[in-house]
Amino acid sequence: MEGGPFSSGEKGVIDIRGVLGFDVQVDGEKTAAFDFDPNIGLVHTVTHGAAATAEYGISAFKNTNEIGVELTLYLTNFGQGTPTWGTEIEWAGGSPPTFTAAGLDVVKFMSIDGGTSWQGWLIGANFS
Repeated sequence: MEGGPFSSGEKGVIDIRGVLGFDVQVDGEKTAAFDFDPNIGLVHTVTHGAAATAEYGISAFKNTNEIGVELTLYLTNFGQGTPTWGTEIEWAGGSPPTFTAAGLDVVKFMSIDGGTSWQGWLIGANFS
């Protein structure tokens, strides 16, 4: 579709039933600064390293054709150590949620300005 929001190499897929699916970007364990990149995947998994002090951010979205972008993060062990977040991230309630020290939390971010700023909220905590 010419002029549409998707470009070649887009990770999203719409099947014939209209279900929208995305590849999962497995980012591994992090102990230092790291930016989630929505250009390589809109769903990421990451583990926060034990006692790490790492700042997490989100890269700008390259396709800025006035579309909104959602990013989902599956965060493991983010309640251990001291994760911090970049200035481009605004949290519901004004500060990051309390994450689980030994378990899985899921957060969602949305940007309506091409990824200059991201609004985030906790979807669920301590999945087991």
